[in-house]
Amino acid sequence: MELKSYLTDAVRAELIAAHADEALMNMEESKAAAEADDMDTAWRWLGKNDLPDYTLKLLKQSRGADFIRKYGFNTVNADKSYGENWLNE
Repeated sequence: MELKSYLTDAVRAELIAAHADEALMNMEESKAAAEADDMDTAWRWLGKNDLPDYTLKLLKQSRGADFIRKYGFNTVNADKSYGENWLNE
């Protein structure tokens, strides 16, 4: 599924010129989607990045395990830190 991009061509060009990596591009896409009031897309862009284990733990506490699953967050680091079943506990 291709995500909708809210970045303007000018902003995208600036990021490319600054050699922004994929994670930064995803963050900027997420920010632009949030500014356009499309929070579903904003979370999906953010979900493409590998977030630290503690961030995922906070997301689970505040939004729930299904939220993490819905937006496709990579849980490999959290699985290592908290155990394979942390998301289901």
